[in-house]
Amino acid sequence: MKQKFSVLTLRLTRHRNTMTSSIWTFKKICRFKMKESGPNALLRMQSKKQEAQYRSVYGNTRGHEHHSDATLRLSSSIWTDSRAFALPMVLWVIAFLAGLLLLTVKTVNNWVEEESHAERVFRARQMALSGIAMGMNTNIKPGDPLLVKGDPTSKEGESFVVQLNNETAFINPNIWLAQSDRIIFQRLFTAWGVSEKDQETAIDGLYDWQSPTMLRSTHGAKSGDYEAIGLDGYPPNAPFVNTQEMAMVMGFAPVMKAKPQWKRYFSTFNPGKINIMFCSPDMLIDLVGLTPEQVETFIKLCDQPDTISGKRVPFSSIDDAIKLIGPNQLQQSILKNYFDITGNVRRIDSSGSCYGVTHRIIVVMSVGGNNSMLSWQEQ
Repeated sequence: MKQKFSVLTLRLTRHRNTMTSSIWTFKKICRFKMKESGPNALLRMQSKKQEAQYRSVYGNTRGHEHHSDATLRLSSSIWTDSRAFALPMVLWVIAFLAGLLLLTVKTVNNWVEEESHAERVFRARQMALSGIAMGMNTNIKPGDPLLVKGDPTSKEGESFVVQLNNETAFINPNIWLAQSDRIIFQRLFTAWGVSEKDQETAIDGLYDWQSPTMLRSTHGAKSGDYEAIGLDGYPPNAPFVNTQEMAMVMGFAPVMKAKPQWKRYFSTFNPGKINIMFCSPDMLIDLVGLTPEQVETFIKLCDQPDTISGKRVPFSSIDDAIKLIGPNQLQQSILKNYFDITGNVRRIDSSGSCYGVTHRIIVVMSVGGNNSMLSWQEQ
């Protein structure tokens, strides 16, 4: 009986120990689950990730010393990578700021240069206007020292120079075309070496330009001919406004080629005949047919050091001038038909400069009476 009781007691003891072990295991599992779901779970997960990173870089090291060495090596690697990444960024920022600084300096410099150039242009125009004021004074004659200020040839400082000419010294094409006078043009073109065929084409073209009718001359050109070359609206069928319009006439190119300085012979501001007191020696040679010796003698007899001096001449009519020249019959006829000693239309050409910048103003004004202004051009 005692033996059975002892066996039963042993079994109960084993069963109790088994139950106690199971309960202890269950409590341990519960405590582990509570720790996993607690507030420090995220921190433990980060620690595990760091541990995994350490192991991936430095292997599966154990021990406190190995762990500290791995942590130190990883920290050093991270710091080195950060510095390697920061250096290009700093260099890029420095290059960007340097470029921005250079751009700013260049922009400011351009502004300063533009302002300086604009000021020089303004001052050059003021100097040219000062020259115009001098030239419009009818008491000032060509060659007067007041017509020059400063040194026009220098690029330092301010200056102006004024040239006085007389528009009555030139041929007004509108006057002679309106009278259908072809001789004056033929005389000039022949002296310039233009062929007869080209002369006829040029003269007809000049006539058709200013003719108010739509009739076309034999060798001329009207609207249909100008439209064919892309010049719509030409000719205007009105008098020439300036010599630039003459260059647009169809058929006038051979004349311009034969005489590149042809503009020195024409002006649309002369109200009448050519004033022999102001015309150039070339005009007397080409148009009248005088010899250079005849022209030189005539100028000396007129007591004129140049063709635009405006000094008093020893004659009161064109007949007196003809007597001084001593021309042949044909030359005498040309002088009577196309020359006179009246008329005074002043051309004032003023060029102002300021430290290398120049401005040019050309004014044409009639002298006498109201001294009216006929033209104002700025270049």
